[in-house]
Amino acid sequence: FYVGSILAATSFLAIGCVKKAEANVGVLVGYQNNNVTDEQGLVLDVSTVTDNNIKLGVNTLTQVDKGRLLTYGVYAGVPVALQNSPVTVTPSLGVDHYRVEDETVGNVALNFDYKFDTTTYATIQTKYSKEFDSSEYDLDGWSYTFGITKLF
Repeated sequence: FYVGSILAATSFLAIGCVKKAEANVGVLVGYQNNNVTDEQGLVLDVSTVTDNNIKLGVNTLTQVDKGRLLTYGVYAGVPVALQNSPVTVTPSLGVDHYRVEDETVGNVALNFDYKFDTTTYATIQTKYSKEFDSSEYDLDGWSYTFGITKLF
């Protein structure tokens, strides 16, 4: 399911698009509404794009009011810059660990980055997550992230 979704999204986006590689470190700070566990909080994401145009990253979700780290994870994706547009779309696959439930989930995500200037982006992400095995928690659902990414 995950691989098929990414291949379909990448094929669709490749029409009229040009790939663009950036060899910078990006730091995203934002807000996430996570419907997998009905939590929300602060997202911190650090990523880089390799010379082969593969985006690799790590992320966390922290519940700010309780100061509690809820999730941490890794992902890989392929950024695609839309031609004649300040928008880059990145389909990705990832794995997140939910600490309270002590469960690991796989996910498929789609990021939309709007470039304000050469180092600042507005980022929107939608992500579907599903646990690898069945457990008492039944972890699956959508999460939505809004934030600012700064390249260094």
